[in-house]
Amino acid sequence: MSNDIAVVETIVGISLVFFLPGFAASKAVFPEWRVRGPDPLGHALRLVTLSFVLSVAITVVVGFALLNLSPDGFSSTWSNPLLEIALVAITGVALTVAWIRGAFRKGRGVEAERPEAGNAGSWELMRELEALERERHQLERKRRATDSDSPQAAELDRAIAAVRGRSDSLRRTREAEFVD
Repeated sequence: MSNDIAVVETIVGISLVFFLPGFAASKAVFPEWRVRGPDPLGHALRLVTLSFVLSVAITVVVGFALLNLSPDGFSSTWSNPLLEIALVAITGVALTVAWIRGAFRKGRGVEAERPEAGNAGSWELMRELEALERERHQLERKRRATDSDSPQAAELDRAIAAVRGRSDSLRRTREAEFVD
């Protein structure tokens, strides 16, 4: 019986020092990270690695703070479980923040949701603007290669103007979102 309790204490202690605080903190900071999608093993590996590194860092910082703030010094034993209490408190707060931010909701993660280009984030807008810029350059190259009197040149001019208009419209819409 005593041996079983020691095994459970060891497992809980190791997880508390090496995994749980970092996992909770990483889920609080990155609630959109899911262990699903096109590369679930890669997502899981990144999450476990970040959890381990953050847990060790949190444990070192908390231990250092307890060492400097305690008037009699600090020793982590079951009769003086300050470190464990602090790590449990940090884990609890971080898990609460992660839950509020939606880290444990079922369904697709935020990273899987793709809004319409130009209507959401700057990344999507930049990608669409770059695509429009490439299209404009291709049309201008074709335009330089055609006769200026041909009907194809007039059609290319209209296409170039349409691409410029779309690009300007996206920029104005995005700027208006920030002004309001």
